Amino acid sequence: MSKRYEVLSHLPPYGPMYIPISISGEPFYSEGHVVRFHLKDGSDWVANFELGWTELTFQHEFENGSILIVAQGNGYVMDSTVQKPLWTFGPDVREVIPYKNDQLILVNDLTVDLINHKGFVWESARISWDGIKDVNLVGDILTGCSLAPSFEEDKWVDFRINLETKEVEGGSFQESDFVKYKKPWWQFWK
Repeated sequence: MSKRYEVLSHLPPYGPMYIPISISGEPFYSEGHVVRFHLKDGSDWVANFELGWTELTFQHEFENGSILIVAQGNGYVMDSTVQKPLWTFGPDVREVIPYKNDQLILVNDLTVDLINHKGFVWESARISWDGIKDVNLVGDILTGCSLAPSFEEDKWVDFRINLETKEVEGGSFQESDFVKYKKPWWQFWK
């Protein structure tokens, strides 16, 4: 079976008008991530996906035939026969890692999420204040480092996620004194 889509380097200069696709559903008129979808009847159409906030561009065809397009952090799950997304997410996806049972791991600056063609399977609690790096998957265990900003010097705190049990250990957000502190902020003297 040939691919049902192809990534284009720019908007085509001729032919039918492209279809602008955005998370908000509002049209936009800048060049984004351009993809041509090929239909079974031999026709095609061009989608111009609005870009998000990161550098990640990624495509994946799920087993059911739907297609994930990540356009610099904005995520769109598409049916190539429909000229609007089935569902969207983003704008800050930084990494996508294939996982078992046709699932994908999404890494952004705050959380790690698990999706399939139907939507979100699982969304982690917040792991980081504002950054995740060095993500590694071995079996069902995902490890990485999360940013703990500081006035003196930023540090990176290790985290570990068991994707089978959905247990999260570590991470800069959960390890923070602000999160651990149980009293209301105005009762700091008690």
